[in-house]
Amino acid sequence: MKKEEFDLKTKIKTLICYAHVFDCPLSKRELLCLCNNYKENEIKKILRNLAYHKHIIIKSGHIILKNYNYKNIAETRRIRLSNSKKIINENQTILRLLLKIPFILMIGITGAVAHHNTLDKVKYAPDLDLFIVSKNSSLHLVRFIMILIRRFYVILNFVGLSKKRISIDPNYGLEAGNLTVNVKSFFTAYEASSIKVLKGQNIYNLFIKKNKWIYTYLNPKKIGRRNTTDPKIDTNSSLVVRVLNYLCFLLFLALNRSKHFIFGI
Repeated sequence: MKKEEFDLKTKIKTLICYAHVFDCPLSKRELLCLCNNYKENEIKKILRNLAYHKHIIIKSGHIILKNYNYKNIAETRRIRLSNSKKIINENQTILRLLLKIPFILMIGITGAVAHHNTLDKVKYAPDLDLFIVSKNSSLHLVRFIMILIRRFYVILNFVGLSKKRISIDPNYGLEAGNLTVNVKSFFTAYEASSIKVLKGQNIYNLFIKKNKWIYTYLNPKKIGRRNTTDPKIDTNSSLVVRVLNYLCFLLFLALNRSKHFIFGI
């Protein structure tokens, strides 16, 4: 979709429909925030027009598509927000550990937890999706560390030493030397603009700057205004980290080749 085609009306309709895909209708306040590079009266005028033609209904402060079952939306949103907070709390120990690793430059929460839209974990096993940016030549090592942590807590759960379900998932990873994203879609832009940054706000700012195509769809609202120039960040890993990263790469390569040879995967 070309930038000139994605006007305000298209943007509003896309945001409303996209939210319903995840059974999470937007509130008027959220929509205004997502369209914060437009005037509020322009946004409200389009909403009135959509409501007049009965494409949407505004109920309990939320924008709802026609024929959508809108019972107890406010309560559902409250419960899902509570679920999202619980998942973050359950993984606090691991998050604190990851935040201290020096060659991890940025950690951000993405997915349902970032959108405060986590379903009931009795019926659904939610993950804490992470977006990680590491120093150059260290991403395979980060991945290996994440696997070790997950396996360690699986063992703790198995022997009864931990009752918490560790659900951290490194959903997306980049190295600081290449922050550009090739999949330039509304979905990617929406996820990138809604990242909840835990570490490395400067890196996140740089990531957005390297992916200005995101502004075609959304105006990221979390970019720090303090940094008007590119921050000076050491993006090069130490020799030890580079060697360990290369060994992890060889390990993953060997495992993948083994799966291909044995299972045809």
